[in-house]
Amino acid sequence: TLLITIPLILAFIAPLGSYLGNYLAMGINWLFENAGIFAGLLLGAFNPFIVMTGMHYGFFPMILENLGTLGYDNGYLVVNLITNLAQGGAVLAVALKTRNKELKSISISSGISAVLGITEPAMFGVNLKLKKPFYAAMISGGIVGAIVVALGLKTYGFIIPGLVALPGYVSPDGNSTNLIIALIGALAAFAIAFGLTWMMGFEDKKLDNE
Repeated sequence: TLLITIPLILAFIAPLGSYLGNYLAMGINWLFENAGIFAGLLLGAFNPFIVMTGMHYGFFPMILENLGTLGYDNGYLVVNLITNLAQGGAVLAVALKTRNKELKSISISSGISAVLGITEPAMFGVNLKLKKPFYAAMISGGIVGAIVVALGLKTYGFIIPGLVALPGYVSPDGNSTNLIIALIGALAAFAIAFGLTWMMGFEDKKLDNE
């Protein structure tokens, strides 16, 4: 298996993924420059798929360039904060609503990880398998992502987008407006995803090990 897959990955799959990620980043960057609200909506809704494929790494050079030249990033990182909190809200709703002990345990641990900035355990372990929590996180991410972009939210540091990143939203000039927008946006993303997951429900079943 390794003799077949390693050459395929190194020669074809990895370079293709890198090119796709870079072009995706350039496309989203163009949207932010020309249609900010729509870019926030689109990226907020579909960022989970970007993270799942690993193509979010294609955004890093642009983020670093923005931080180096402008002193802040008002694109991918701010929307990623929103989408991460949305995933956390959805999976913690599952944790509170499920009667399955195994699912509850997985949801709690992955929910804590998600609100701190690492969403893969929540997405792959719970939300994507149950589907409706994943849809709830996408809806929340799209709505709140568009709003925070429209309000001009900025981050001043390259930090994993989660609750630990909030100090990076403190404006260097001491104005608290940016931090307030970040706090309200994070809470709104969490609450909307939590509420939608609770209302839509999900099939309360034992998860397989896929």
